[in-house]
Amino acid sequence: MVYAFAIATLIIGFIAGFLFQRTGQCFIGAYRDLYLFKDTHLLKGVVGFFIGALAGYITLMLIADPFTAKSFPWVVYNVLTAIPGSIVKAKDLLSVLIVSTIGGFGIGFFSVAMGGCPMRNHVMAAEGNLSSIAYVTGFWVGIPVIYWIIWIIN
Repeated sequence: MVYAFAIATLIIGFIAGFLFQRTGQCFIGAYRDLYLFKDTHLLKGVVGFFIGALAGYITLMLIADPFTAKSFPWVVYNVLTAIPGSIVKAKDLLSVLIVSTIGGFGIGFFSVAMGGCPMRNHVMAAEGNLSSIAYVTGFWVGIPVIYWIIWIIN
């Protein structure tokens, strides 16, 4: 039972990755195509993703309160810490906002420079695109670095 959540996450990830690869979905590309070509094909995926996320959130809210620590399975099994149990303290909110804003602008700039959103770059990296592999490597190396900077500031 301990591995059930990990296995379910892996299966859902494979299904989502397959669907994203087959549809060519890109959240940045959807707005690019809308403004440049007046094409709404990818924008329908963005709207569908938003509606699905909203439906999932409402479903979780009806089942259990997701903001209590006991509703997160990874906290119950002491495998990972949930976002509410992060290393960030409430008193250091300004430093977190500064670092997060710089990181947000960085990922936005580099995602647009790469020609797609992080999800699309993950799909292209899995397809063997070397520039996307470099982007994804920087993406996953940058996340612990930002948390390390926040930890040092705190």
